[in-house]
Amino acid sequence: MYDQGEECYYLVEFADTQGREYAMATLTANELLVLHYELAIA
Repeated sequence: MYDQGEECYYLVEFADTQGREYAMATLTANELLVLHYELAIA
């Protein structure tokens, strides 16, 4: 998280299921959508 006065920015890393990063972005709070993921073992 980067605090720039009145605005905060978040460094977000996108990774595949093997943990390999394939993208990174700096986003503001209103650009984020929090997802909750639970691994279901069949």
